[in-house]
Amino acid sequence: DRWVARVSTAALMATDAGLFVRTDGHSVARVDPDSGAVRWTSNSNDPDLSWAMIVGATDDVVLARDRNGVLSAYDTRTGTK
Repeated sequence: DRWVARVSTAALMATDAGLFVRTDGHSVARVDPDSGAVRWTSNSNDPDLSWAMIVGATDDVVLARDRNGVLSAYDTRTGTK
């Protein structure tokens, strides 16, 4: 194994901007694809992330869509909404 990261995963997206996970705790996390280290985690239990899916990412933002179709954007470097 190259590395193992223990993150409760509900949704996952790998992009050139990084590896992004929507956790079971209703947060978004960025995992370093080279080391497996969790670089940041957004605020836990964010109601906008209930049943959300990671739907896209650029160098600047990662987008999550909730069950009502509302998009939330998170900074790829810091995890702030």
